Amino acid sequence: MIDTFTHRLFSPCWFWAQSTNRNGYARVVRGGKTRMVHRAAYEEVNGKIPCGLVIDHLCRRRNCLNPEHMETTTVRINTLRGQGPTAKRWREARRRACLLERTWPTTTKGEPK
Repeated sequence: MIDTFTHRLFSPCWFWAQSTNRNGYARVVRGGKTRMVHRAAYEEVNGKIPCGLVIDHLCRRRNCLNPEHMETTTVRINTLRGQGPTAKRWREARRRACLLERTWPTTTKGEPK
């Protein structure tokens, strides 16, 4: 399953070369069940995904299969790291709060505090 990917020149991402779902995630049907390929790629290298955690694409590319671009995290952290409306509202609220405090919190991985 992981053998079906393309590697674009000058990109460290491994892109799925077959079908994706409407949200852009690589998927495959095996034995009548649909499987998210990025989860399979992560588990092939790192073992089972712990219960209650999800995979976060650190490269922000949903069809990337490079396990080095993925880490397990909570749904909340994954959402706040993203580009959706919830993440944008959170960042704007933090920016405004920090302007009042004149400081900007930093973390080693860019995780929200």
